[in-house]
Amino acid sequence: VMSEMKRCSAAALRNVTQQILEATNTRSDVAARVAAILVNANLSGHDSHGVLRISTYREQIQRGVLVPDADFSILQESPSTAQIDANLGWGHYTAWEAMELAMKKARETGVAAVAVARCNHIGRLGEYVEQAAAEGMASLVTIGMAGPGIGGAAPYGGVGRMLGTNPWAFGIPTAEDPPIVVDFATTVIAEGKIQVARSKGDTLPDGCILDTSGNPSTKTEDYYSGGTILHAGRHKGYALSLVACLLGGLAGSMEPWLKHFKLDDPGWTMGGVFMTAFDVSCFQGLDTYRSDVSAVVSGLKTATLAPGFSEILAPGEPEYRAREQRKEAGIEIPDSIWSELTEACQELSVTMIEEEG
Repeated sequence: VMSEMKRCSAAALRNVTQQILEATNTRSDVAARVAAILVNANLSGHDSHGVLRISTYREQIQRGVLVPDADFSILQESPSTAQIDANLGWGHYTAWEAMELAMKKARETGVAAVAVARCNHIGRLGEYVEQAAAEGMASLVTIGMAGPGIGGAAPYGGVGRMLGTNPWAFGIPTAEDPPIVVDFATTVIAEGKIQVARSKGDTLPDGCILDTSGNPSTKTEDYYSGGTILHAGRHKGYALSLVACLLGGLAGSMEPWLKHFKLDDPGWTMGGVFMTAFDVSCFQGLDTYRSDVSAVVSGLKTATLAPGFSEILAPGEPEYRAREQRKEAGIEIPDSIWSELTEACQELSVTMIEEEG
């Protein structure tokens, strides 16, 4: 059964999200940043990483997994690196600030890397590589985790949850909008997409999940009762997933994820957020590079179209187009999510936004 949709503007959604976060004891600048990142995911067509998450975050706050008034601290740094402790605070805010720090260092040293420990959910990774591309930097961001009972994926050839969806994102500046943005889970689909399907009462495409016995399924409930998400590209996706977790492991403790998955002493775990920024101008002129990238994209688009295709897209274009369209038309929110927002507003004495026609 497809659920009904409500429609509202991005500005109204940002505003109510910020107020909900402030009412849960989040500093207003942090609330504004997190709200902007969540709503930008909705604008980009990735509702799986947008305001749908608010009820989960509120539950994490109640459980002490997410500490809304915490700020990050820098554990150690060199001219081109930093290790940050998110102190269980808002992951989106910490990740944004971590990329700002990486870029600041990259301007001095050419290339910089920052690892973030004890970090909560950071939302859509594309956000942070877009942040770097806007400053004329190339970037790589990954978040990964591994451990018994962690995440929603099994190691290739196995059954049972031991790995996160462990996504990778890359951003490359171009001469005009949009930048090249590559952002994908190493699993066939992101767990948030299963949440969206469940909220709409849809089944999943073939080849996405296995049930608890390791047999293929298309039912969202088979995943939520202990099934696993398959890796994209089989052993290749599994390998990328593992590397995401090992690079993230440079950060150190992944305490919030253990709490999130309700694990006490899992024995073996590793994970964290890892981001790098590259100052393009340290390699060649930024403008030259930007226009060369755009020329390559234009060149690729001249390929003869395969049957069933109307055009060739560059990574990042679907999101860019979704943003342009949704800025005009507004953002559609499923009734189930709308009522969660309404409930949050009632509990926290925040005024709920009006639905737009």
